[in-house]
Amino acid sequence: MKVFDVQKTTYMALAWMLIISMLTVVKAAPDDLNADTIMHSVMSLQNLTMYYWGQNRLLNALPFAATLVKNPTLNLAVILMLASISLYGLLYLLSRSSAILLGLENVEEISLKVFLITSSAFVFIFSSHALYEIAIGHIEYSFPSLLLVFSVLKIYSKANVGGGWRRLILPLAAIILAIGLNPSTVIPVFFITVAIAFYKKSFRSNELLLLLVSGIAFFAWDFVSKQYGNLPYHEFRLEILYSGLQKVIEGLLSTLNLSIIFIFIAIISIRQIVFRVYKISKNYEPHFMIASYVTNAAVLFSIAWIFLFSSSRWVAMNQYEWRYFIYVIFALIFLCTLHLTLFLRNKNDKKSQALTGVAAFSALIFLVIPIPKLDFSDYKIFQRVNELTEPGSRLYSGDYWMVWPSVLRDMMKGYEAYGLTHRGEANKEAAREFVLRAIKENGRASVHCLNDTIQNCISQVNSTAGPLHVVGSSDIKAGVSLVNFVDTKPSSK
Repeated sequence: MKVFDVQKTTYMALAWMLIISMLTVVKAAPDDLNADTIMHSVMSLQNLTMYYWGQNRLLNALPFAATLVKNPTLNLAVILMLASISLYGLLYLLSRSSAILLGLENVEEISLKVFLITSSAFVFIFSSHALYEIAIGHIEYSFPSLLLVFSVLKIYSKANVGGGWRRLILPLAAIILAIGLNPSTVIPVFFITVAIAFYKKSFRSNELLLLLVSGIAFFAWDFVSKQYGNLPYHEFRLEILYSGLQKVIEGLLSTLNLSIIFIFIAIISIRQIVFRVYKISKNYEPHFMIASYVTNAAVLFSIAWIFLFSSSRWVAMNQYEWRYFIYVIFALIFLCTLHLTLFLRNKNDKKSQALTGVAAFSALIFLVIPIPKLDFSDYKIFQRVNELTEPGSRLYSGDYWMVWPSVLRDMMKGYEAYGLTHRGEANKEAAREFVLRAIKENGRASVHCLNDTIQNCISQVNSTAGPLHVVGSSDIKAGVSLVNFVDTKPSSK
């Protein structure tokens, strides 16, 4: 392929990545944006800490990336876009990995086509809520996976062979960062490394280095995280495995359009059977051998992940949410890209271009109909908090899922606002300073208690901005109470 063509396909891939990332945001975020995602903006604007507020895992890379954007509305837009780009960047690298793995010559062209089709299919296969959760709500899976795939591609790139130890600095740094962003990334690193070694029938320097660096990174980040807390992330219990498996499988199935998935499984199964027949007759292509090996490895990884984390105490504490199994979804997406690459590799250019065009056009139509909501005020989460309080109420306690959207809503309207609820302890100093300033100026600080009991709200306020004293409370409407605080105990008469 000519240099111009390589540049052209790269620019096309980047352009499509930006377009589909933006359309995914405007399609999925209006209905599903929630406090967990909004917290990234609040942290970025108010207090950037090493870890997500209230936890000692998941490095705050996303808030850090947006920290220079001080306008709250633009900051949230950047947060949403970066998360979405991370997911589609991963899909592009998986498409590229498939073409490289199969040893194809036209890597740029075929990976672009596979990326366009895979990313287009992605928006159809998953439910709207799942689309939001995977593409936007949980960058702690997509971004580490992107870094991992980038690292493996870089280390095993033919152009990178013989470059000395300096060639390994960037990919190994990416592995270290990926494990800091999500410690469980060490598991796919291990599986990929061992799979490569078994395929090559030897452990070479690259594999040994990957295992060594990822192991050191895991324990190093674990040591660092212990300085910020000691939550039970690494506890596993066999007695909860069976009940956990049932809930996990149900959760994963609920994210998918099952009819499409069954069709895909049928196609893969038929191809595997055909491959076996060709192998017996000694009339088969090496491409099918690689695809079969990777398929088996990916399935083994998926089963192992499901069994391991179905017995996780942390996952159990979080009601076996399917998001903890997003790495399994990524493994299956990789299988999609691999078998799609096999399917397209010998296709006539006109046929493959037509298929790619139809897929991309269908995705565009699906994402823009109905007309996307571009104004954050039209998002359901902000409409819900507007029903509870007016912008400018400034201090909020109670329901975590309502408090943080209320805080960001106020910030978007130009007000200084604080959440005095779960995770608000991470911003205690600034919150207490604001509360004391309000008391000094107005004689009291009024906190809106949202969807919670007054007693719980008082407890939350004191844990995030206390010690304070209550001087009265009143019910404003259903789900909203107003609690007044002072900093000194009122004298009894």
